[in-house]
This record gives sequence, structure tokens and C-alpha cells, in this order.
Amino acid sequence: MKDAKRNAIWGMTGSGKSTLARELAADFSHVIALDPAGDWGLEPGWKAVTTIAQAEHAIAAGMAGGFKVAWRPTFSTGQALDALSRALMAVQEPYRLGHANRKICLMIDEMAEAYSNSDQQRADREGFRQLILQGRHYGVEIVGISQRPQDVGARFRDNAQVTYCFALPYQNARQPIAQMIGKKADDLISLERGHYLRIEGAVVSHGETRQPGKAQASKPAPKTRPRAKTAEKKASADA
Repeated sequence: MKDAKRNAIWGMTGSGKSTLARELAADFSHVIALDPAGDWGLEPGWKAVTTIAQAEHAIAAGMAGGFKVAWRPTFSTGQALDALSRALMAVQEPYRLGHANRKICLMIDEMAEAYSNSDQQRADREGFRQLILQGRHYGVEIVGISQRPQDVGARFRDNAQVTYCFALPYQNARQPIAQMIGKKADDLISLERGHYLRIEGAVVSHGETRQPGKAQASKPAPKTRPRAKTAEKKASADA
């Protein structure tokens, strides 16, 4: 069943979007993250790479048993995303032909840097454009993550089947969401950390990460009874 989806995660810094992204990634055995900040590569169990050749080698080596690869490119993030998109479609050609059923999850951190409104007009971004439109046929689930949804290419935003929105206090960041759900986007002003709106088609629901990252209220330490003075006096007398 060709059901790989395009997912968008939007939210201000510290709102919980990275926590949700990792929860979504945990559902897949084959995951590669475009990791310009180098955060994913620091996670336990992830292999950090810096070139497309290293990324392709790590994917090929882990195809049978699974992989978690974080690529921190040393050149343009947009160019890296396009190269990675082409590589994933080549790897997943057997899936498209019906000869394999494994799916790959592509996490794209700092999505506004990797695929901006200007990037989507460029001829050298055709690889990712094809992945947006044809990714489900190749079994590639896409998760784009950004704190600036207004700067992410509209081709991706408009084609996202599921959108998760964490707190977005600034109006320009909420504008693309308001175009989708109207005044409900105002709820994004004051969402607590770890809480989000989930938008799928015309359905808007509230959700919360499994690990909100919110400090739990500490319980007061239980009071301990003082030692009986009589016992203390008895002990000193015996000494």
C-alpha cells in the first residue's frame, strides 16, 4: 500500500516541534535526516555523515536491517536536499515497481533554508519537486520542520497531507495557517509547550507530544519525623 505521506511541523523555538519530529521518526526503521545544525547526528543510535557519498553508503549498508542517518551538508542545504531526493528515489525504485515494501522517512530540519519560496522556482530543485509530488509512489515519507512556515516553499506547504502547528506568536508566521483554518489559527498564539494543532484536510484537532519537555510540578518532599529524644538520650547514656 503506497501510503507514505508529506508532513509539516511548524512552531517557534522551544515549542516542542523537535520532540514531535523524533516521535514520528521513531515509527520508522529507515530514517535519514537533513541536519544542517548537526542536532540529529548527536542523538544515540544515529550515524552522522557530511557528504552525499557517505549518506548513500550508510543507506545502502543499513537497507537490510534499518538505519538512522543524519547528514550535515557542507554546502547549500537546498542543493543537498535536491541531491538527497534524487538518491532516495533511485534507492526506492524497487518500491515504485512493487518489488519491495520498505519505506524511508526523510526528516528535513530548517525547512525554510532547504526549500524556500525562491527555491521552488529554481530548475536545479527538480529532484525535491518530484519527491513532493511522487514521494508516496517511492515509499518516501517526508517530514519538514521549521519555525518560519511563511518562508517554506508553498508547493510543499500546500501538498502536506498532515500539518502539525505548535505555538506561533508572530502574525506573519501564522498567516499560512490562517489561510488553511481561518480564525482557529489564533489558538497558536498561546499554545503551551508540547501542545499543537493537527490539521488533516478539513479536520483540526488538538494534540500533545508524548514527551512535552514541560517541567513537571515537583512534589514537596515528604516530611520526616524527628527522632525521638528519649531514644537519643538513652543512646548517649549507654555510651
